Amino acid sequence: MTSIDPRQAVADHLIKPLREGKPELGWEGDDQLMLVFARIEQRWELWRHDPATGRDVPMFAAPPGRELNEDAINQLIRWLVEGDTHRRGERRRCHLAAGPEAQREAAPGP
Repeated sequence: MTSIDPRQAVADHLIKPLREGKPELGWEGDDQLMLVFARIEQRWELWRHDPATGRDVPMFAAPPGRELNEDAINQLIRWLVEGDTHRRGERRRCHLAAGPEAQREAAPGP
């Protein structure tokens, strides 16, 4: 019998506003986003599938051991809205535990 990682249920619940949008935060959604738990690093990561290249691009990595909840997802959505990453194709990274100042200073990747 295969056991199901309880983090998968968390990811399935929390990915919805990222993919489908959250109008009250100004987020229209991006159906190419994926929440992944990296077991080796013991952290949550946000990836985006780039249809133009067919590649999955890392967008965000939470600090190891940080659990995600609705407040953390809302903070991540605000960061995405600020960068409007799904419209301009920019690639940004931040640590969710870092404050808003660190998120604003996060430079787009190459």
